[in-house]
Amino acid sequence: DLDQVSFFTSLGLTALALAQRDAQERSIDLRVVATTRATLRPMQITGMIDDLAVYDSYAEAIAGVTAPDPHLRRN
Repeated sequence: DLDQVSFFTSLGLTALALAQRDAQERSIDLRVVATTRATLRPMQITGMIDDLAVYDSYAEAIAGVTAPDPHLRRN
C-alpha cells in the first residue's frame, strides 16, 4: 500500500521491481495500492505501471477487482 507515500525515488522503484520479480518467481500476484501523483507518476514514466496490478484502494486490491487502466488516471 503506497497510498501514504509522498516521495517515491528510484530506490522505491527498485524495491517495487524486486518485489514484483520475487512474486512472479513464486507465482504470487503482487497488488499495489497507489493513488497519488507522487507514486503513480514515477511508475508511469518508467513504464512499470504496465507490469503491475495497481489499485485505487486496499479493499479493491484484496478483492482482486480488475485494476483500472493506469493511463486514464488523472492524478
